[in-house]
Amino acid sequence: MNDKQLREYFEKEIAAKLPEIQHSATQKRFGTIDIEDVYNSLRNDFDLRGYCLLIEFPEKTTDLQDLDSVFQDTIMAYTVLRKVEKSNIAEREEVLVECERIGKKILSKILHHARTRQFFKNTTFRPIPIQKVGPVFDNAYGKRFEVTFYESDNQQLIFKADEWDD
Repeated sequence: MNDKQLREYFEKEIAAKLPEIQHSATQKRFGTIDIEDVYNSLRNDFDLRGYCLLIEFPEKTTDLQDLDSVFQDTIMAYTVLRKVEKSNIAEREEVLVECERIGKKILSKILHHARTRQFFKNTTFRPIPIQKVGPVFDNAYGKRFEVTFYESDNQQLIFKADEWDD
């Protein structure tokens, strides 16, 4: 699955269909994010009064377990977050619990799609760390889920002599 397909999956199958997020053209609660966006707080267009879903651009690695069995690892993360009132520790704790619940709900749909082969075909998942996020974006808190999945990459690494000037 390439980056565009992954983004479209999360926008159309997760953020738009999940009642807690309810992303739409008029209620922007989904987006992709780079670490620079976090540091620069460039995402001021999100409606952080409700729960939002952000996905990070995926990173990829090629796993050369042996020369005949090549896998591509795709490491992507999604974060569920919501703005809380400053210094309201009870609200922050409630939001963190709810973000984890929503994040696991999203994960259950991803795993369902993997099992039924609707998306993530021929994919195996690795352990999934869950981390606290915040405060970001003017006091938003949430949970970040880092999902690593891998699939065979043998076809992309077939040497083709005619593509070289040797």
